[in-house]
Amino acid sequence: MRTLLFLIIALPFLGFAFVYNAADTQSESKVKYAYAEINSNGTSGVSGYIEFKKTASGLHVTGTISGLTPGQHGMHIHENGACDAPDFKSAGGHFNPKMMMHGGPDSDTRHAGDYGNITADANGNASIDYIDRETSLSGKYSIINRAIVIHEKIDDMMTDPSGNSGPRIACGVIMSGKMHH
Repeated sequence: MRTLLFLIIALPFLGFAFVYNAADTQSESKVKYAYAEINSNGTSGVSGYIEFKKTASGLHVTGTISGLTPGQHGMHIHENGACDAPDFKSAGGHFNPKMMMHGGPDSDTRHAGDYGNITADANGNASIDYIDRETSLSGKYSIINRAIVIHEKIDDMMTDPSGNSGPRIACGVIMSGKMHH
């Protein structure tokens, strides 16, 4: 009799907890957009924005960065959502939930945050437009509240841990939602 009474009293509360958790998970998976405003370390003059959109093919990454030196620059998602100048070390290491070695965005072995290189033209402007199949806007591979970092040099896409891409010259914290520009 005691067990039956306990179940009658406890069951509605257990059901509420289950519904609450299901709703919480559901709202996280509904995130479709994220963005980051890219800011300089105070001396590089780099600025811009990057937007992320959830698609059936993967995470569509687009944006524009200016103030770069012409040529290629490593771009990575870092584990912490902090961009404290001048060195941006507060962003931590590359986002790497699988504990893999460094690689490029199309490598079988890579950090989730290995986004490869962006290429600046003669005027120092770079456009970004590609699909990443490793990162997402929810779950274990979510980039929300992490940082995206631009490096001074080209990422060689093999030297662990950062592709020999040099100092961090610009950084932005990735926030959920659409950017208003």
